[in-house]
Parts: sequence; structure tokens; C-alpha cells
Amino acid sequence: MARYYSIVLTPPTNPITSITTGAPVSSNVAGSISNQTGSGAPVAFGAAPASTIQVQQAKGILDLFPLTSTGNPNAYDIEVDLIFSSDGAANTGTKYLKIYGIDPAFISQVHNLDQYNIGITLGFDKGLPLSTLMASKSRNINLVGTIWQPYGNWIGTELYLVLPIIPLQGSVTVDANITSAASVGQNAQTAITNSLSAAFPNLKFTVDVNPNLVLQQEGGWHGTFGSLSDFIAAWGSTSKSILGAQYPSYSGISASWKGDQLVVTDKSNPTGSKNVTIQVTEVVGNPVWIEAGKLQLVCPMRSDITIFDTVTLPNTPIAIGGPQVAPRWDAPFSGTYIVQETRFVGRYRSNDSMAWIAVYTLGALPVTPTNANTPAGSSAVTPQ
Repeated sequence: MARYYSIVLTPPTNPITSITTGAPVSSNVAGSISNQTGSGAPVAFGAAPASTIQVQQAKGILDLFPLTSTGNPNAYDIEVDLIFSSDGAANTGTKYLKIYGIDPAFISQVHNLDQYNIGITLGFDKGLPLSTLMASKSRNINLVGTIWQPYGNWIGTELYLVLPIIPLQGSVTVDANITSAASVGQNAQTAITNSLSAAFPNLKFTVDVNPNLVLQQEGGWHGTFGSLSDFIAAWGSTSKSILGAQYPSYSGISASWKGDQLVVTDKSNPTGSKNVTIQVTEVVGNPVWIEAGKLQLVCPMRSDITIFDTVTLPNTPIAIGGPQVAPRWDAPFSGTYIVQETRFVGRYRSNDSMAWIAVYTLGALPVTPTNANTPAGSSAVTPQ
């Protein structure tokens, strides 16, 4: 199978949306255009006045980008581990990109990438039948984020860059100051929207929570938070305290990143979510139960499934190799689940089939648009 990746950078001052359109970093430094695909020699720095060398070195490493593997047999080897979770904190999980085979002159410039915006797309190119099938599921951006304190390393014969990545949360150099001042009777959606708009004027976000989630406590709901994670976690516990006792299926407010957009939802009807039907040919091995109510699904690398999407697993066991072979798919896994966590793990040039995969943690549907918050033993559809 032909693996595929695309890595795009934009300067910190560029709009976040420029990543999603694939706009490359512009550079005024003379150098080989072929370096943008990794197929040419690194930009050579000749004798020049100190000021000129400084400008060239500041831009030289940027001439490597955008990186893409398509049509380039000499593409750099990369390693990725990108984790996204919906459990309360919007920035849960470690995210990093390693790029191997970098020239030492570029490794010394890695600090110039600090706070650059980065967009990563992972998957497969068209080729053999399965590769072509997965290629159709591999053209969405897996991650949009900000590079934070990158560094280079040289161990033995391996030279590589390490680019830690954090979510886009406005300025990464200033601590967040999120203030919430919700009054009695105010809808949670309005209160959260007002707080995020004031704290992060340039942040792209959507808030979609149950309209019946209304603050009732005397004096309203007030608080100041030093991070986006603390803010979301506080609303998660508050929302469950309002509706959780009466409606056991209610799982509270959580948040996650979908591309360059923060989605805050209580999963009643998450904005932008979709249902994806998984075929047996799209799965590596069998799904496995990892704890009560949660199972893990492993697929070849893809980017069409994100947090809060629903996944439908087939209910028809398939036997491979004849009637004496046990079914590859067990019927107990069939049904529809909600995606609670995604993880993209890959090493581009590894020959291991498990070295270019997407791992999904799936859970039982806590709510649906038609039965959200239905009390046990009651015919009520929504809280009254």
C-alpha cells in the first residue's frame, strides 16, 4: 500500500484557515524549489555578510515545506503520534511529529519553527485495491495545531527534528484568562459562547449543547479559569450536576478539536458530526473490548473519522479461507458507537503493517437527537 502524508506550515501571524486551504509558507530566500518536496539538496549557505547569513538561516528550514510524499520516492521518513480525546479537556493527549534525515544545517535552525501553525494530512495514495479504497478516506486534515518548542536530535546515524504540537488556543505565549459570569436562567450555550468569544477573539469554535441546560443555582455561575481545559472541565461537572441525576444517560459537556475548530458539545447532537459505516476490509484485526462500554477499533491510516462522529460496525461475520476458518468478525461488535478518542500513529518507511494506523476508542451512544436525556422509566423525550 502506498502511504501518503502532507505537512504544511504557515507563520504565526497568518490566519489559521490558511492551513486548511493548503497555502504553503512563502519564502524570499533563493533556493531550490525541489526542496519543498524533499527531492533536492538542502539550500547551500555560501560566504556572505553576517546579516545575509542570518536571514538565510532564518528561512532555510522553511524551504523544506510543504512536505508531501506524493510522487516523491525520496520523501523524508516521518514519525507521528497524534492523540485527541473528548474527556473533558480540549487539549488532552500528546502530539508530535518527527522528521528524519534532516541536514545538520537545518537542525540548527529548528527554533525558527517555534509557534508556526502546522497542518498534517495522513493516509494512502491510490494504487492496489485496498490502497485505493483507503485513499478516498485520507484527504481530510488529521491535525491543525501550533508547533511548541521544537528541537533537533542526533543519535548515532539518525538526525531528526521533533515538533511537539499543541492545539490552536489563541496566543500560546500568554496564559488564558477565561471569565464566566452566567446569570440565573441563562442557557449554557450562550454563557459558554460569551466566555470563549471574550477570551479568544480569533478562535474558531462552535457550541452545541442541549437547549434545556439552563442555570438555576442562586446567584448564577461565576468563575475565572487559567486554561481552556479547566474551563471545559468545570462546565462538564456543572452540566452533569444540572441534568445528570434526573437523566442518567446524560454525559455532560466536553470538547475536542476538529481540524482548526474547537467543538464544545454535550453530544446531544454534535455540530458537524457524521456517521461512518466501517467495512471488514477497512479494519486491522478484530475490535476488542478495553473496558466496560468501550471498545477499540484499529484501521489503516485514515482521516475521515473524528471525535463525536458515530461509527457503524457490520453485523455479518465473514469467514476467510473456507468453512473451517473462524469468522473474522464477531457479531457482538456490530452496532453504532460514538467516537470518544482518536489516535494516529505512524512511521512512514516502516514495513510493519501496524506502523501506519488510526486507532479509535468507541463508546455506547450516550444520547441521540430523539432520546437525549430520557429519564429511566419515563416517556419524556427532553427535560421539561
